[in-house]
Amino acid sequence: MQLARPQIARPERADDIPAPSVVGRNGAEPAGLRYALMIAGAIFIGVAVRAMFVAASGFPLNDGGMFYAMVRDIQGAGYTIPQFTSYNDAHIPFTYPPLGFYLAAVVNDATPLSLVQVFRVLPLALSSLTIVAFFLLASDLLRSRVVVATAVLFFALIPPAFTWMIMGGGLTRALGFVFAILTVREVRRMYVTGSRWRVMTASVLAALTILSHLEMAWFAVIVSGLFFVAYGRTRTGIVQSAVVGALALVLTAPWWMLMVERHGLTPLVAAAHSTESSWWHPIALLVQFNVSGEPLFTVIAALAALGIIVLVARREYLLPCWVLVMAFLDQRAFLTSSTVAVAMLAAVAAHEVVLPLVLRPRIASDDRAANGVVRLSRSPAWLAMVVIMLMVAYPVLGAITSTPGLLQGLSPEEHTAMTWVSENTPASARFAVVTGRAWPVDHNSEWFPVLTGRESVATVQGYEWMAGGAFDLQRTAFAHLQNCSNADGDCLSAWSAESGESYDYVYVATVPPADDSQQGITCCDGLRNTLRRDSRYRVVFDGPGATVFRVIGH
Repeated sequence: MQLARPQIARPERADDIPAPSVVGRNGAEPAGLRYALMIAGAIFIGVAVRAMFVAASGFPLNDGGMFYAMVRDIQGAGYTIPQFTSYNDAHIPFTYPPLGFYLAAVVNDATPLSLVQVFRVLPLALSSLTIVAFFLLASDLLRSRVVVATAVLFFALIPPAFTWMIMGGGLTRALGFVFAILTVREVRRMYVTGSRWRVMTASVLAALTILSHLEMAWFAVIVSGLFFVAYGRTRTGIVQSAVVGALALVLTAPWWMLMVERHGLTPLVAAAHSTESSWWHPIALLVQFNVSGEPLFTVIAALAALGIIVLVARREYLLPCWVLVMAFLDQRAFLTSSTVAVAMLAAVAAHEVVLPLVLRPRIASDDRAANGVVRLSRSPAWLAMVVIMLMVAYPVLGAITSTPGLLQGLSPEEHTAMTWVSENTPASARFAVVTGRAWPVDHNSEWFPVLTGRESVATVQGYEWMAGGAFDLQRTAFAHLQNCSNADGDCLSAWSAESGESYDYVYVATVPPADDSQQGITCCDGLRNTLRRDSRYRVVFDGPGATVFRVIGH
């Protein structure tokens, strides 16, 4: 199957980079200041939506607690990489790509920002840069400037493109996403021009991606493979690909050789096996095709599906294959890794199907004049304006209402409860933290070890790097503990016997559920009320953020 280039102007000379051709409505495209304002406006809207979520909380959104500890570990070790992270006293190998940690450490040391604030604002800045990186790639792939501007707007507003990027843990995800997008853009340019200079820049960007986030590095590998099939199937392309891969490994060798020397390949193998996959899951992803993650009517996803039909009809298969291949080869991050192609597909459909349909001239009601000439009437100008406004406003509304339950940081009350724990319990105390949430969205369980200095016996973060199936065991133990959120002390005792984990205190969170439909309900009132009456437990702290029970008998 040939992967035809979607909407690409072929360069006339080997050192020319394809630029958007001047085609579009009325034979003209926005140029100069008008085009710049369109791009700037799309970027501004995307940044504003991201900033709105971040500004709503004085603490990093959702996760990032383990990364916070790893930055502190690097700072404490004089900017060298420790063998293990101090996080949760779990003896977790420090094998995570370190570039984001060094960036946060430098910003923390060089500015008045506290590290907590660095974890709050730096992911926002990096996620905003992904929009700029996308614009650069879309400018190369799409030949119409209005389509580019629309694609930038859609990418800026697709929830999977920013939700996990603006969280505290987005420090590494967003940084990796920026470099991954820039890498595949440079790889494509390398194939198109044959430039040796681009071999070097692609290698450096690939190395920076690897040092930022391994999952984003895999994304870059997959897309670069697609670009190789589309543009690089020559002897020169093969040599270029090999050189980029080799140089990227050489440039990252100081890190990965140190990791292999200390821990072998075990942590990387364990992390690779921590991702669930199956033969049917990609099919389910494609059949559902909720590739935009929009909470309302999936406008962008629907447009993307239409865009696939348009490009396949033209035998331009690159962007459709992008979505298809990601479903099979990047199941865990499919929603994020497909957003780049989805935004461009949706923009193609918007300007080549929807708007032409609205603007298409129609035969007038008195379809023929007396002289036999057909009279055409155009749709009212306001109709096109309404459609354009809907294509802008509806995705904005969808982005704003996308995942408010997920994009939350610790409240001041939760922070107060953890501060009390750090000041009033023994340093060796072990805690069972009960929140009723799934582990990836449980900000209490992740930040508890960092803010209290105490061990949370069921926290999952970091165990994906540990051998012997530790991740699956810890994830199961965490889930079973959260099942006790509306049970009683016997449930906790049974959990302790089953998991083999002992605890000295129970930290029962008082947080609203992730599902906003359950207004007025807080976790975990059932367990909290039964433990108050249980003689084996004694309340030692009772605040709006949490209730802490000390175990006094079994």
